Amino acid sequence: YRAQLDQLTSELAGHRGPIVVGGDFNTWSRARLDAMHEAMQRLGLTAVLPQAETRTRVLGRQIDFVFVRGLEVVAASAPQVASSDHNPMLATLRVPATAASR
Repeated sequence: YRAQLDQLTSELAGHRGPIVVGGDFNTWSRARLDAMHEAMQRLGLTAVLPQAETRTRVLGRQIDFVFVRGLEVVAASAPQVASSDHNPMLATLRVPATAASR
């Protein structure tokens, strides 16, 4: 698990623009959750949190996440659906005015 996160951070470490990383991180254990947060922190990414906490859980823990850097979160949600075993994560993002003028 850590090797996969290390590969992700290695690939993105040199990128200087905005970043969006999201998906099913399989963070069903405390160790995996901590490893994921450490990797995202190394990249300077912050979690996009839905207005209502309806993200999919396994063993009582959220497993789906979206992280961003260099973007403003306008809105975020995880609507409940019956068509999948995961609720989708939706986010409306925008480039900050200061970055857009460069």
